[in-house]
Amino acid sequence: MILLTNDDGPGSLGLTIAKRALLELDDVVVIVPTREQSCIGKAITSGRVVKVGEARMLDGTLVAVIDGTPADVVLIAFNKLLKQRPRLLVSGINLGPNLGLDDALDSGTLGAAFEAALRGVPAIAMSYCMERGEREELIEEDLEEAGEVLRRVARFVLEEGMPRGVDVLSINVPVGFKLSSTPIELTRLSSKPYRDLHVEVEGGYVIKYWGLDIYGRDVEDTDVEAIRRGALSITPIALRLPSPRKSCRRLLEVLAQ
Repeated sequence: MILLTNDDGPGSLGLTIAKRALLELDDVVVIVPTREQSCIGKAITSGRVVKVGEARMLDGTLVAVIDGTPADVVLIAFNKLLKQRPRLLVSGINLGPNLGLDDALDSGTLGAAFEAALRGVPAIAMSYCMERGEREELIEEDLEEAGEVLRRVARFVLEEGMPRGVDVLSINVPVGFKLSSTPIELTRLSSKPYRDLHVEVEGGYVIKYWGLDIYGRDVEDTDVEAIRRGALSITPIALRLPSPRKSCRRLLEVLAQ
């Protein structure tokens, strides 16, 4: 069984296309947040009741919805709702990019994937790097092509397992993607921070929009630059963060004085 979630909620076209692609591989259980939960990261809900309900996807399928974050969805699904452990978690297809370390830490799409991976379930996060003003018919064409990539990657993981040392595969799909002609690159997360995101409005500040120009320039093998070149980016992510303790020995000496 594959658990499919997202951070866009049940009415996302990306969710519908992802479900259709994955149904060729295994049973698919869809559990998603009730409403959009972008930029929420791996946050979980505390201090209020998190309700479980039902809603319809764009194709009419009735699915479970949880009035919380994508990480809430994974935790409640794993611990309360599912009768068996998923073989794979898929998060997406997100309508917007998830590029670089900044996005990895902010993204609800990746937050769900990280939550599953921490519990030993391989996870794939897929994002479509649409820009503001993209034509609806172009978006659907690109997402259909992206769905085929998702199906192939998911089949690989189900049959062969995650590559050694990898917990999450983060896939970013460029606008105009064609499986037959678009380059596909293995990349790493860009470490360049966002440029200035906010514009001043009456009473405060607001994020103007999400597009490629918010990401700083980086070296060629990063996810950001692959998308800028028009390539599809696959970024393997390991959750075992390095802990450079040797360089901190002087700190212990100071504390011991």
